[in-house]
Amino acid sequence: ATVGGFVVAKSELIAHQRLSGAGYCFSASLPPFNATAAISALKIMTADQARTSRVKRNAKAMHDLLRDMTTNMDKEADDYFWLLGDEVSPLKHLHLQNGKGSRAEDEETLQQICDRVLTEASIALVVTDYSPLQKLAPKPSIRLTVSAGHTPDQLETCAAAIGRAAASVFNARAS
Repeated sequence: ATVGGFVVAKSELIAHQRLSGAGYCFSASLPPFNATAAISALKIMTADQARTSRVKRNAKAMHDLLRDMTTNMDKEADDYFWLLGDEVSPLKHLHLQNGKGSRAEDEETLQQICDRVLTEASIALVVTDYSPLQKLAPKPSIRLTVSAGHTPDQLETCAAAIGRAAASVFNARAS
C-alpha cells in the first residue's frame, strides 16, 4: 500500500497526469489522518528552522562517521560494509559489500550485528524488511535514522558500536 507521491517532469507530462488521474483523486488519495500528520510535520519544520539545521548537521556528522568506519574496516575479513545514502539525508543504509549470495543469509548476518549493538551499546538498529512480492527489492541493509535530538557523542557511540559489532561478526564468519 502506498500514500501517494510526486512527479518531477516536463510540464506536458505533469499536465497529462493531472488530467488523466482526476478519476483516482478520491479512491487513491492519502488518508485524512496521514495528510494531517504530514501538514503538521511541515508546519513544525517551517516554524523551527533550527531543528532542520540540526537534522542536516547530525546527518552529515553521522555520514562522515559511518564513512570513516566503513573505510577503516578490515578488507581481509569475511565481509565489510558499504554506506549508501546522501550525506544530508537522515536515513543511512549499511549494506554488505560481498554478502553470501542468499538474501536470508545476508539478513541473518545483518541481524547478528544489530543484536550485538543492542546488547553491547543499548542502541536499537533495524534490518530493512521488504515485501516478498517485490520483484526487485534492494539488497538487505541496516537502516539508521538520525534525528535533531541526537548529540555528537551519541552519533560517535553508535558508529563505534556498529564498527565493533561488524568486525566481531565478520571475523567470526571468516574463521
